[in-house]
Amino acid sequence: MADVLQLKRLCTVLSRNGSDSGEDVMSSNDNQIDTDVSEYINIQTLQTLANMMGEVFDQLVKAYIDASDKCFNEAADVLEKKDMELAERMFHSLKSSSRNVGAEKLGDLAAIIEAALRENRLDDLQPVMSDAEKMYQHVRKAMLDFQARR
Repeated sequence: MADVLQLKRLCTVLSRNGSDSGEDVMSSNDNQIDTDVSEYINIQTLQTLANMMGEVFDQLVKAYIDASDKCFNEAADVLEKKDMELAERMFHSLKSSSRNVGAEKLGDLAAIIEAALRENRLDDLQPVMSDAEKMYQHVRKAMLDFQARR
């Protein structure tokens, strides 16, 4: 839970200090990143975050991955225990943090899961959960690859 709170604090700071300059923050090397990655994550968003945060960016990546790993690793147990409120909060956090780091499609899937939990549509969960887990693995790899290239 501490990682989730740390990630929320980082995202709050980012939203207060967002760049509205409109300047292109992509360097020539960034354009060489595998185009397939853009299906999973917005590289320009990651680059903007990295530029704004400097060395703290690595902490953001770690906090996001730790919190997201925990969400997916614990989801089955939480759902098995029928703790829908906790599961809804978990996917609400995943939705917000994913959108903040540029993983909009994963954020959208987490929003669908969150709504299904809130509306007690449990039959709708399995296919979307599976898609979200697969998408997250791509997002996770893309973030780590991006981080390694910086």
